[in-house]
Amino acid sequence: MATRNHDPKSSSMAKVLAATFTVLCSMAIATGQDLAADTRALTTFRNVFDPRGTKLNWRNTTSPCTWNGVVCSRDRVTQIRLPGEGLTGIIPSGSLSLLSELRVVSLRNNQLTGPFPGELGNCNHVHALYLGGNDFYGPVPNLTGFWPRLTHLSLEYNRFNGTIPYSIGLFSHLYLLNLGNNSFSGPIPPFSLANLTLFNVANNNLSGTVPATLTKFGNAAFLGNPNLCGFPLDSVCTSPLSPSPSPTSEPQQGASGKGKLLSSAAITAIIVGGVALLVLLIIGLLLCFWKRIKGWRGSMQPAGREKAREKAREKGIEEHGEEYSSSVAGELERNKLVFFEGKRFSFDLEDLLRASAEVLGKGSVGTAYKAVLEDGTILAVKRLKDVTTGRKEFETQIEVVGKFQHRNLVPLRAYYFSKDEKLLVYDYMPMGSLSALLHGNRGSSRTPLDWVTRVKIALGAARGLTYLHTQGGPRFVHGNIKSSNILLNRDLEACISDFGLAQLLSSTAAASRIVGYRAPEITQTRKVLTQKSDVYSFGVLLLELLTGKAPNQVSLNDEGIDLPKWVQSVVREEWTAEVFDLELMRYQNIEEEMVAMLQVAMQCVDSVPDRRPTMSDVLPLLEDVHPFSSDTGDEASRQSESVSEEKSKSSEKDKDSQENTPSHNPTPSAPSSHDSHEPSEHAAS
Repeated sequence: MATRNHDPKSSSMAKVLAATFTVLCSMAIATGQDLAADTRALTTFRNVFDPRGTKLNWRNTTSPCTWNGVVCSRDRVTQIRLPGEGLTGIIPSGSLSLLSELRVVSLRNNQLTGPFPGELGNCNHVHALYLGGNDFYGPVPNLTGFWPRLTHLSLEYNRFNGTIPYSIGLFSHLYLLNLGNNSFSGPIPPFSLANLTLFNVANNNLSGTVPATLTKFGNAAFLGNPNLCGFPLDSVCTSPLSPSPSPTSEPQQGASGKGKLLSSAAITAIIVGGVALLVLLIIGLLLCFWKRIKGWRGSMQPAGREKAREKAREKGIEEHGEEYSSSVAGELERNKLVFFEGKRFSFDLEDLLRASAEVLGKGSVGTAYKAVLEDGTILAVKRLKDVTTGRKEFETQIEVVGKFQHRNLVPLRAYYFSKDEKLLVYDYMPMGSLSALLHGNRGSSRTPLDWVTRVKIALGAARGLTYLHTQGGPRFVHGNIKSSNILLNRDLEACISDFGLAQLLSSTAAASRIVGYRAPEITQTRKVLTQKSDVYSFGVLLLELLTGKAPNQVSLNDEGIDLPKWVQSVVREEWTAEVFDLELMRYQNIEEEMVAMLQVAMQCVDSVPDRRPTMSDVLPLLEDVHPFSSDTGDEASRQSESVSEEKSKSSEKDKDSQENTPSHNPTPSAPSSHDSHEPSEHAAS
C-alpha cells in the first residue's frame, strides 16, 4: 500500500493561504458593516432635514455613495457636501458624528441652528469644516484633541459668541480660518500657524491689539471691530495710564514738602533734557538732508542723464529685437518706478534701462522680458499693451494687485506708468510656464511631466486662485487663467501670473484673449468675467494636465472641438482611459487619482455657471486626490524629492538585477528639477 509523504512546506503554505482568505473575508464583512453603519447615520440625518424626501433625494433603494452631496472612498462615506440645500434645524445627535471616515463637511448657506456641533469632534479624519452662512449660536468649545489634520475651518456669518478658543492654535495644518461676521469678543489669540494663508475675523466685537503674528493678513481681515487697535488698522493703541490723583485728595502719609520739591526738580530736568535731545536730532536731520540734496543735484546734471541714456542704448535689448528702454528713457525725468509696501530694492529705473535683456515671449497682455541687472539680479519685466485706462485708474488697480502676497502668486515688485509705456516688474520664474513644460518638446529627448508633479502644480494653482477669490472680494477675477500664466519656480511649484490685469482692459478685449479657456457664457452671451468663469478656465487647465492636450488642439473625426467637449464625448462612450495623457499611463496605481481629478475638472467646466463649485470648494477636493496633496508645498516637495532620491540610489545599487526584482514603489519617481536639460523660460501671457 502506497503511503503519501507529508510535505511540511506544503502544509505551512496551506495554513498561510487559509489565514489570508479568512482575513480577506473578515475585511469584506467589516467593510459592508461599516457602509451599513454609514447608511444608518445618514438616514438619521435625512429623517430630520428631509423627512418627505423632496430636498436631498436620498433613497433607501440605492447606495448612499450615489446620494446627492455624498462622496465615498473605498465604500466609506468621506465627504458631505450640501451647501445651499435649504436645510433647517439642528443637526441630530448620532448622525454625522458616526461617520468615522468623514473628511469634508460642507453645510454652508443653509438655515442650520443650535450650538456648535461638537459631536463632529468624534470624526478624527475631518480636515475641512464649512459651517458658514447658518444660524449657529453660542460659544465655540475648547477644540483640543479635535481633527489633528484640520486645514479649513469656516464659521463666518453665524451667531457664535464668547472668546475665540486658543485651542485653534493647535491646528498646525490650518490653511483657512474664517470667523468673520459673528459676535466673538475679547482679544484675538496670537496664533502662529505656519500654513495659515486665509484669515478673517472682521465684524465681531473683538478688542485689544492685533497680534503681530497676524498683521500680514491686512486690515480687511480685522475691520468692523470697534475696540480692536494696532497695525494694520488705522486706530492706534494707547497705553493705559495710571489715574492722576484728584485735586482734593490728601497727600500720602510720610510725604514731606522736601520730597515734593525734589519731585518737581526731577520733572524739570527731564523736560530740559528732552528738549535738548530734540534740538540735536533736528540739527542732525537737517545736515543729512542737506548732504542728500547736494548729492542729488550732482547726479541729476544733464550730462549725467545723457550719459546714462547712452549707456542704456548701448547695452539695451535692441540686439534681441524689440526693446522697452528707448521709449522709457524719455520719461525718466517725470516718472519713476513705484515699489510696493515701502520695500527697498537695490535697483531703480536707470538700472532697468542699463540691464541686458532678452525677449521671453509675446502674449495677449504684452511682451515679457528677462532683465539681468549689473549686480546679477534677474527680473521679469512685462511691457503691457492695449491698456485703455488712465493713470489714476491704472495705479489704483495695480496697487490692489501689488498687495496680494501668496506663495502661489508671482510677486509684483514694482510698476512704471507713462503716457506711452506701462511696465510691470516681477520676480523671475526660472522654470518657465506650465504650457512650455507640458507642450514644449514632445520629441524623444523630452522629459515627461510625472503624475506627482502634475498634482502638485494643480494644487498650487488652486491655492493661488482661491486666495485671489477670497481675499480680493467676490468681484475680483483673474480673467486670464491658462497654462502659460502658470509659472514654475525652482521647486516646480505653481505660481499664478497676470492676476488683476484683465480689469485694465475692456471686457470684450479681455474675453477675446483666452481662446480655449473661455466659459460658454463669455463666448455666447458676452457677459462680463466672473469668478465662476475663472473656475471654468481652471477646469480646462485641469483637463490639460490630465490629457496632455492644449485647448483647441483636440480633434474628433477631423473636426476641431474644444477640450471639455472632447473629454465629455469620450467619457460618455465609457472610454475614460482614452482621455488620459499617454505619458501618464506608464505609472501604476494612479488610475483612481486621475479619475478623481477628472471628476473635479468636469464639475468646474459645467456649462451652467451656478452649478460650478467655488474655488474654496475645489481646493479640498484636489487635496484629497493624492496623499502628498494635503501637505504644504514644501513638505510635498521634500517627500517627492526623497522618494526620487531613494529610487535613484536603489537604481544604481541594483542596476544588474533590476529586471528580476519587483519594484516596491507603484509609480516612477518625479524627474529632478536639477537635470541637465535646458529649462524653459518665462512664457508670455
